[in-house]
Amino acid sequence: MYAPIVILLFLSMLIGLWRVIKGPLESDLMLSVQLFSTTGIAILLVLGKMESIPPTINIALCFALLAPVTLVAFLRMASSSKDHQ
Repeated sequence: MYAPIVILLFLSMLIGLWRVIKGPLESDLMLSVQLFSTTGIAILLVLGKMESIPPTINIALCFALLAPVTLVAFLRMASSSKDHQ
């Protein structure tokens, strides 16, 4: 029942990987990393529900809380590097 969902999520990650390889800009890389994190979280949630493993769901929720922190850190780093140029 969940197998098609997991396959689609993995295909989404492959598309993001293509964007990492293709995109030369830092913003392309950051968007791909965000795509990897949200897709990875979705995969953990689906697999946790499919296999009835509650800790997997807790780990996915912790990753979901950490994902915006990485985005803010990237934006601060990118803006500080532009200020130095």
